[in-house]
Amino acid sequence: MEKELIENCTKININELFRTGQITKADIVNNDFLTIEVRVPRLISTDPLYRKAKLYFSPRTSHFGNKGGIYWALQCPKCHRTVMDYYCPPFSLDFLCRHCHNLAYSSTNLHKNRRWESHDKYLHKLKKVEKKLKNKRLRTFTKQNLLYEYKHLMKMTEEI
Repeated sequence: MEKELIENCTKININELFRTGQITKADIVNNDFLTIEVRVPRLISTDPLYRKAKLYFSPRTSHFGNKGGIYWALQCPKCHRTVMDYYCPPFSLDFLCRHCHNLAYSSTNLHKNRRWESHDKYLHKLKKVEKKLKNKRLRTFTKQNLLYEYKHLMKMTEEI
């Protein structure tokens, strides 16, 4: 079964809510959770135009950034992860994190065959090790390490 794509979902971002003025820092400090109305595109004519989304906050959902700012985050009501975004898929009524809705990015559906790239990488490393092994002035310990690396790389290229 394919995962639903994040790009098709309605998204709530905590920073966007601050920028637009829908929530303030006082709301977060005074409340454990807030309920806001979010405009959702209609799928069926009987669907409501607005859905209510509960935003859950906890003491651990804010942290200080490197430049002195405060980063606010949400807490997923289902799995209690600290997240920046809530998502609501087209045929769902709940705003949860992407893990709870089992969502994926569209870029994950691009199938690139990376197997040969890794094979070429191992072959390139093998050539480097072979070149080092041809050096006659190697110490015994260094030679043993290179032989071990050579055997390991040979095994990796055979598996691919």
